Amino acid sequence: MSSVLQQQVVAALGTVKDPCSIATGRPTSIVDLGLVSLVEVNEEGDVQLILRATSPSCVLIGSILAAADERIAALPGVRSVRAEIDAIAVWTPEMMTPEGRQRLDSARSRDRADLMARRPTAATFRDALRQRGEHAS
Repeated sequence: MSSVLQQQVVAALGTVKDPCSIATGRPTSIVDLGLVSLVEVNEEGDVQLILRATSPSCVLIGSILAAADERIAALPGVRSVRAEIDAIAVWTPEMMTPEGRQRLDSARSRDRADLMARRPTAATFRDALRQRGEHAS
């Protein structure tokens, strides 16, 4: 039972999005970000979860922990949840899953392409100067 329940716990954690990633328009799960340090599930349905923060000054780690706890506790077969923050672990982008990294890289590439498409050209500046009655040198 615990291996099936462990898979369900990890899947539930995959639905918990990092608030900062949401704020930047790139919702990413705490699993894909690599914030999950440990998930242990015993035969009785007791779950131990340890999360790491992306930075020591992360003020939202408490809300992430609460959301994770809530999602896990809602699973059938879970008797208890002990969720903790690993205050010592240092997060690095290399901890992200390949899928999470690919999603963020794709979003960044789209952002760069959008910026390049909107970047003013020399002709744009000349046209603006002409409209204002100024001469371009």
